[in-house]
Amino acid sequence: MTAIETTASLSGGSPKIPCCPGLIIELRDAIEEVSTGPKRHRLVLLAGEPRSGKTTALRALSDETGWPLLSLNLPLSERLLEIPTRFRVIRVLGLVRDIIDASDSDVLIIDNIELLFEQQLQADPVGLLLELARHRTIIASWPGAHDGAALVYADPTHPEHRRIPHPDCLVVQSRLTAVTAAEPHPQVEP
Repeated sequence: MTAIETTASLSGGSPKIPCCPGLIIELRDAIEEVSTGPKRHRLVLLAGEPRSGKTTALRALSDETGWPLLSLNLPLSERLLEIPTRFRVIRVLGLVRDIIDASDSDVLIIDNIELLFEQQLQADPVGLLLELARHRTIIASWPGAHDGAALVYADPTHPEHRRIPHPDCLVVQSRLTAVTAAEPHPQVEP
């Protein structure tokens, strides 16, 4: 199996679900553009609905390049538990910065950022990622859509809904259809 394929369990079977090679190429092109261009922030967002192949693509990119892949939700939630609720709002940027700074890589891939949308944190996920992308290139998954004019997170009736018009970053849209019952970790067949 190549670096751009993963195994999924669909109703008892385990067919290979290919990660679109075109998506990896788009990501590489976007990374090159933000790394060498005049942009102030070096942020690339991979937008796509849940289970649309974002994690698979980011893992394949990490495997191919050696860039670290960070799943943000777990380390952030562990640190937030140590802080009284009323202070979390003012500490969230610093906590995320500490987590990111633990990697000395000039390029970092970040997945699972949903905790940043928690109402209690009052965070601006894109603004936070842009701030962190001033000193290194960040490729992050965006758990929602990009309609060409704005990033969208959650249904408009959901309390965590966000619509961010014209984000100051490059956005690559995952064009894969949602994959059902994918395993949380790809398994390589011998």
